[in-house]
Amino acid sequence: TKFYEGIISTGEMDENVMSMSRNEEILFFTAGNDWEMQKGYLAEKKDGIFILPQQVSFANPLYNGAISPSGNQIIYCVRGAEKTEIFLTKMSLDSWSDPINLSANSDLYGGYFSWLSEEEIYFYQNENAGDIYKARLSGEKLVDVQAITEINTPANEFSPFIDPAQNFLIFT
Repeated sequence: TKFYEGIISTGEMDENVMSMSRNEEILFFTAGNDWEMQKGYLAEKKDGIFILPQQVSFANPLYNGAISPSGNQIIYCVRGAEKTEIFLTKMSLDSWSDPINLSANSDLYGGYFSWLSEEEIYFYQNENAGDIYKARLSGEKLVDVQAITEINTPANEFSPFIDPAQNFLIFT
């Protein structure tokens, strides 16, 4: 399936993970020819239509990420040889802040994020062959980390999407 063919889905790269601000005015996605080393892109709507995306400057390469409901924060990860580090950047005066290494501050590693609110995040961690967790963003740390035990199994669960009303969770 192609999304905004020629604008978002160009055929030059594979799109990996997409997320939108709650008002659906800002789209963040990753794309590349190597799924472990993607580039991040932002596209904004003008007159109700997404315009040509711009590559983000704060991370290159990255693995995957997601934009917050307000569109003012992006959480993303960079895949290393042994661990996948989590970073956060915030919009301030029309530019993105320097990345904050949440893994270094929280001793958490993972990816495939879904924002429930500006503070609550669902994500994948490489525990138990891969499980889904939720955490709260507090300053420059992820705290109150909890496994979603109702769905985690000995198999690999990842790429969660939680709806804003918390009525359902979709995952791979």
